[in-house]
Amino acid sequence: MRVFLLNENKINGETYPLSEKERKYINVLRIKDGESFMAKDKKGNLYTAALDEMFLKLIPGCEERGELPEYDGPMAEITLMQCLAKGKKNEKIVRESTEAGVERIIFFPSRYSDVKELDEHSKERIDAIAREAVMQSGGKMPEIIYEESLERASTLAKGKKLMLHQGIRSNTIFLYDAIQTGDESVSILVGPEGGLEDGECEYLEKAGFIPILLGTNILRTETAGIYAIAGVETILNRK
Repeated sequence: MRVFLLNENKINGETYPLSEKERKYINVLRIKDGESFMAKDKKGNLYTAALDEMFLKLIPGCEERGELPEYDGPMAEITLMQCLAKGKKNEKIVRESTEAGVERIIFFPSRYSDVKELDEHSKERIDAIAREAVMQSGGKMPEIIYEESLERASTLAKGKKLMLHQGIRSNTIFLYDAIQTGDESVSILVGPEGGLEDGECEYLEKAGFIPILLGTNILRTETAGIYAIAGVETILNRK
């Protein structure tokens, strides 16, 4: 665990009541009563936390940051716009993109999506996996949004809008030609297992999305997003 993620709604002054699941997680890590460790809330505020049975005692601030990532420069604001995938692929997408430090993850169905919506249990699983990824990576909790259609999701895109597409369209360019060092915000849209329909591509282009090639083999939907995120961050997170 790099850092323990707090639910800021549960913070009561200098105490934080642990849920049964949180207590089990701490037990697995063999943290003992009185032992201190680093914690933070979803806003990124750091605390020194000490275990006290079913509570944490919190002290604002934490001088020991050795377990946090060394990079502390400005992070690119990345929104991953992901068509719903089958089975546990959505969980894999959330885990990896959260560890990579995305700001938002937007799930939505498209015409060729085998899954059209997620039930509440699946959403709870995704939220739990995102929290675990934050605690492991030392990053921050992304905002996770579920939209009912590609059209509604497209209105939430921020900054430069990129659409990953395995085919060649009239204005297709490579990822490294689309990103400039001055870009502060990027939205990356990834299609489902069956790809995006031509009509959907046309709609997205009219909405300002740029068709992008990654310059690699055809990737699975659960792989394409993290590959593109890594490319964008490599370009934009340079000091």
